[in-house]
Amino acid sequence: MEEQVVYDKLGRMKYNPEFHENHNKPYTTKEIAYICKNFKVMPIKTLAMSVGRTENAVRNLVDRLKRDKLFEFYLNHEL
Repeated sequence: MEEQVVYDKLGRMKYNPEFHENHNKPYTTKEIAYICKNFKVMPIKTLAMSVGRTENAVRNLVDRLKRDKLFEFYLNHEL
């Protein structure tokens, strides 16, 4: 059965197992580095879909990394 795609009031796709296969899974170092390297150059919708997570999850990760001063570390991490 195909899940219906639902969006919040800001136009972000809500969790859908068909598109967000990594939901609630731990982030890998490679995945975090990929997100940091592409956060400013790729639309958040595209970035979130490419890692199988919701936009909100990716934004929360980036906010947490910046708060903990780890964003630059992962930005410079080799993939």
